[in-house]
Amino acid sequence: MKMFRITACFMFVLTSTTLFAQPVPQNLSPDEIKAIEMQKRLESVAQLQKRGLLKTDTVSPLTSLQSTVKGTFWRNPEWIKLLDLSTDQQKKMDEIFQQYRLKLIDLTASLQKEELILEPLLTPNQPASEVEGKILTQIDRIADARAELEKANSRMLVSILQVLNADQRNKLPMPGKKTIFAKPQ
Repeated sequence: MKMFRITACFMFVLTSTTLFAQPVPQNLSPDEIKAIEMQKRLESVAQLQKRGLLKTDTVSPLTSLQSTVKGTFWRNPEWIKLLDLSTDQQKKMDEIFQQYRLKLIDLTASLQKEELILEPLLTPNQPASEVEGKILTQIDRIADARAELEKANSRMLVSILQVLNADQRNKLPMPGKKTIFAKPQ
């Protein structure tokens, strides 16, 4: 199951890379470009689903949502219109983003540091038997750093989504339309 997810993610990245490599007309605003990119991401997920390479039931709603609402979506005019966001909601989302921003920067730097430590271990000049243990240990450290970054990113997204009301959450593109982000009563 884990291998299937890895393969599906790889296929998604591969498919979306070719879609994003296409030139974007220069006369578009940054918001229009973001909207086009968002549409391309949704189309690439749909293509993978049609080919049977990605099933919506194998992707969690949070993962699906993260791939759709990248960046500061609450500033994008398309999302503002779609979700009917108020300026108060946008301000709250900006505050949450600022609270997590430093932590995300630190976690990203930690991940990059761990990846840099791995690079010299993978040079062809060193015998594999001598560095195999170090490589495996470093891979574990990279996986841990990625996991911490992913958790912080997910916590931030959940906090941001809690600003939305039930009607706005229902407008979000999620498989099964589960409202897992409802605030506790």
